[in-house]
Amino acid sequence: MKKLIAMLLTMMMAVTMVSFCAQGEDYGETNPESLVFDSEWVSEDAWAQVACEDGGFKVMILKSEEWPAGYCWECSCLYDERTHTLISMGFDTKSRITYAEDGNGAFDFGETVYEDGASTFEINEAGQLIWHDEKENAGEGIAFTKIGWFNDTTWACDRASIEIAWQDEGYKVFVKWSSSAWETTEWDYSCAYDPETGILTDNGLGTMSNLVYDEEGNVTSWTDVYTDGEASFFMNENGNLIWMDLKDNAGEGMEFVRTF
Repeated sequence: MKKLIAMLLTMMMAVTMVSFCAQGEDYGETNPESLVFDSEWVSEDAWAQVACEDGGFKVMILKSEEWPAGYCWECSCLYDERTHTLISMGFDTKSRITYAEDGNGAFDFGETVYEDGASTFEINEAGQLIWHDEKENAGEGIAFTKIGWFNDTTWACDRASIEIAWQDEGYKVFVKWSSSAWETTEWDYSCAYDPETGILTDNGLGTMSNLVYDEEGNVTSWTDVYTDGEASFFMNENGNLIWMDLKDNAGEGMEFVRTF
């Protein structure tokens, strides 16, 4: 996806009701309570990215209309310690977008609808992100669920790789470990995301399979080892992915680096 609009630091100085963070400082360190917003969020027909960066937050909201058409809102926000909300700086943009036909989530920007929107974002008692759009009330009826930053990511460690993607109500996690050019072991998990801990967990439905390939890359043998695997995945302090295989401890000592 294209980057969100740049944060205009000079305008922050005029917003006295909201916490100010000097350029170059880590906004999350100076406003730790605000980090509860930092995540991707999903609803039935909309998707939000709320990213804490130097100087504040950048928010992108995607909402589908009649496929492949949709809209994209981009907001630059500061955290209000008094109300525990994110408040945009009064120049939200709304643009028409067209999604890629292959359904991979990519899109192209079209006409800019406006550039003078304003929004407030809060988290309700259920832990959902609520969007108050002051321009046209586009957030009415939408409650976003927090899913962290795992979606559409790929990780690698030695001969093993992990692919993670959000599917409807949870994450699909696929682990592939090549012991040679002709033999691989694969684990397939369906994981729930815990917004309190940031951990993905499969509670007993994970599968493990051994595959053998011929020289043309065709599968010649497929053996299901088990279908009751349990595992957890989380990011450590270095931002790397840790795989805790609770069935046979296959991920012991491994630290996966993000490659995409």
